[in-house]
Amino acid sequence: MRVVLVLLHILIYLLYQISLMMKKSIFVSFGIIFILLLGMNNIQLTGVEFKPTTEISTDAISIDGVIGTNEYTHSLVMKTSPYVKMYYNIIRGEIFMALEMDAKGWISVGYEGTGAMSGYDMITGGFDATLNQAYIFDAFGIGKVVPPPDGIQNINLFAASESSTRTILEFSRNLNTGDSVADKVLIPGKLVTMVWALHASSDDISIEHTIAGKVSGGYVFIGPPAAPSTLTKSVTETSVSLSWTPPAGDGGSPLINYKIYRSDNNGSSYVQVGTSTSTSYVDTTVTTGVIYYYKVTAVNNNGESGDSNVIVALPLGLITEPRSVSASYTSEQVTINWLTPTSTGGIPIHYNVYKSMNLSGPFLKIGTTQSTSFTDTPVLNGFTYYYYITSENIYNESLKSTTVSVTPIGVSSEPRFLSIINGDNSANLSWTKPVTDGGYPITQYKIYRSSDNVNFVNIGTNSSQTGFLDNGVLNSFTYYYYITSINQAGESKKSAVQRVTIANTPLPPTNLTKTEGDSFVYISWNPADGRGYTVLNYTVYKMDAQSGTFSLVKITSTNSYNDTGLKNGQTYVYQITANNSVGESGYSFQITGSPSTTPGQVQNLTVKSYISSIGLTWKAPKDDGGAAITHYNIYRSTDNSSFSKTKTTQLRYFLDKNVTPGTNYYYYVISVNKNGYGTTSPVTYIKLIGLPSNVTNLTGVFTGVSNVIKWESSVDTGGSSNLSYEIYRTFVKDSPPILIGKTSQLNYTDSDIIFDETYYYSIMVVNEAGKGDRSAYVGVLTSSIPDKPESLSILAGDKIIVLSWLPPQSNKSVAQLYLVYRAEGNGSFTNYANTTEFYFIDYNVKNNVSYSYHIIAKNQIGLSQRSDIVTGTPQKVNVETIQVTTVSNYKTIYYDNFDISAIMTTSNIFIIIGVFGAGIYVITKLK
Repeated sequence: MRVVLVLLHILIYLLYQISLMMKKSIFVSFGIIFILLLGMNNIQLTGVEFKPTTEISTDAISIDGVIGTNEYTHSLVMKTSPYVKMYYNIIRGEIFMALEMDAKGWISVGYEGTGAMSGYDMITGGFDATLNQAYIFDAFGIGKVVPPPDGIQNINLFAASESSTRTILEFSRNLNTGDSVADKVLIPGKLVTMVWALHASSDDISIEHTIAGKVSGGYVFIGPPAAPSTLTKSVTETSVSLSWTPPAGDGGSPLINYKIYRSDNNGSSYVQVGTSTSTSYVDTTVTTGVIYYYKVTAVNNNGESGDSNVIVALPLGLITEPRSVSASYTSEQVTINWLTPTSTGGIPIHYNVYKSMNLSGPFLKIGTTQSTSFTDTPVLNGFTYYYYITSENIYNESLKSTTVSVTPIGVSSEPRFLSIINGDNSANLSWTKPVTDGGYPITQYKIYRSSDNVNFVNIGTNSSQTGFLDNGVLNSFTYYYYITSINQAGESKKSAVQRVTIANTPLPPTNLTKTEGDSFVYISWNPADGRGYTVLNYTVYKMDAQSGTFSLVKITSTNSYNDTGLKNGQTYVYQITANNSVGESGYSFQITGSPSTTPGQVQNLTVKSYISSIGLTWKAPKDDGGAAITHYNIYRSTDNSSFSKTKTTQLRYFLDKNVTPGTNYYYYVISVNKNGYGTTSPVTYIKLIGLPSNVTNLTGVFTGVSNVIKWESSVDTGGSSNLSYEIYRTFVKDSPPILIGKTSQLNYTDSDIIFDETYYYSIMVVNEAGKGDRSAYVGVLTSSIPDKPESLSILAGDKIIVLSWLPPQSNKSVAQLYLVYRAEGNGSFTNYANTTEFYFIDYNVKNNVSYSYHIIAKNQIGLSQRSDIVTGTPQKVNVETIQVTTVSNYKTIYYDNFDISAIMTTSNIFIIIGVFGAGIYVITKLK
């Protein structure tokens, strides 16, 4: 059937090409083909309105030629400009698809090919607005020609639409169409190669596409899993045990469980009888004697698979394996015996006999019998064989019996390859040992001779040597010989009979030499001794590789023979005889020849750049020319012009370490065998990129709101012009840093900072080869001079002045010290005192003298601007009652809120000072 399908494909393709050459409408071309396929396909060629050929759920897809929102679960954009998109849903083993493109013409997609348009399962379609007719067909890519339609069409076209800028096709096909000749099996969850092509404006597929492409990296169809396979069963009277093989693909989502379906009405309708999370299930709800049909599906989050294969089970008594299996032998024969099983399932059974020459198998079924005995013949004595038996009825096969082994011992096999060299009243015989000694050592060989090739007599024996000199012959007579081998069990079969004419016939040719070439073996030899007669010619015999026997291939008057038209790599065996008027000589010594030529081109040469080397790998040629590859020559160039051999290796890989980063390297590889150089591989190119060195002149500065890091580019870029930089930061020098940013610029701004911290930065240069080492650290202190102090206030008492202020309120660095400047009267300001507090008490003042003050904040960076200037005049206080003064508009604090340690005595006045929150409170009391 497969041959018929292949021939049908060829016929269709020829008609298809003829129609294209006739420049007919594509629809006319297809019409011819589809008439030929009438009754074999299910393609639909109708108008705008289409009806599906299978029952599908209306909520799964809308058959209207429009891609609706959420209509399809999955999609793939194959091209963005022009827009080419595939949509699909997978429902119970069938895939419902849509193709949409920004073009008014034909479109084609293909799956699972092997080359450019070769081997792809193609779907091609379009919409002819002139005819108001859509078309779609199932095709198969055979190369860079228009893909011909399949012999069996498995595409169901549902709907199509076309505008001036948009074409939509909606169709379906089974994931496994059953067409093993031309259709690929789509397995959800498995990677498939995928190509597409379209014509922007024409619906005539004989016109070459305007754009085509391949889905990079392939595509994985997402949906329900593939169907389980290899569903098998075993039965008892009350149960059916099922087992199966998991799906080939999980649909891109882990399997949840399996659903088991059963039918008891000849498989016409099924009901679910159970679920399983493993690949087995036991149905105990069966009735003995009722025939059941089973199938299994797999389920994942995307839905339910199609059906597994269907099996039929008839619950009957359990059929058990044969018992007490034994084996016996005679020479070249093994007999196996057994007892009937304990249970036959209630119906007639037969037995299957399985055999292997290895205990681990594989075992092959060698016979079926109704009896409890089986004879296996012929077998080779001296070899061990293994057997087991199963019981089987029309529904089930039992488990296997115990395995028995047997080594038949008997006579050996016959000696092989008898050859004879004649001499003067003598014949020199030689042969090869038998394939097997029959299990006993060979003790001797018997030599038999006849003058008429009918009546043979034993003329001698030889203990263990594979040669014999017969001196009991006469010149000019022809004799026939065969050999047998003897062991403890007896005498073997006879070897092949060989003929020889003694003396007066020429001596066999000597000194055979050979020359091997492309599809030929040239043999030459020294002229034979004619024994007083002229050598008339020579007969060339060649061994048949399958039968192991020689046949005549040439009679030549020269002492050479050129055997042509041979298969390279195959070994041929020759022997020569000489002929004179008396007869034919004995055979010469054998000579073997194996024709060969130079090897083909190495395959899949690839190069890969490493940090400081380039790795080359390749595969052996598809054709080694018939001779083993001895080595490979690697050639290299830096200009793609002047190549030189850089390495000879027997391996199929090479690591080129003598390379310089930034340099272009070109390579090709030639395979070499004993005949010479093979075809040059295509040149493969790579630019070696090394790791870059560190950056230089790394600097950093705090701007007041961020840290700006700058550097100069790497001294050694590794040969790359595509550099980027990674910025690392830490708070503790030489501790492990963290990556905070990447840039292709030579600067970086770090705004994620806090003040009064030292940040350490390091740069790592990155190119195509990887990352270089990190640079040394540069530290940046996030501080600046503080703003001036604010709200400076003054309170003058009796020989005392109290100053208070607020620290700078900006987001700049805080002050670490405050410098108090004082001027007496109209004098100049001097740095009078320093404090870390927000207030200052000046006891060194005189009543009724004017004092002026201002404050400057200081940190490790520098000095702020001065604060506002305040002026106060101390004077004697004549107050009888307690007075509370609030400085800087802060609320009054009661006496008992003050710390006693803050009470200070000066003159006749208690000065009580307390710091609460942001305020300073001064209370004076007359003693």
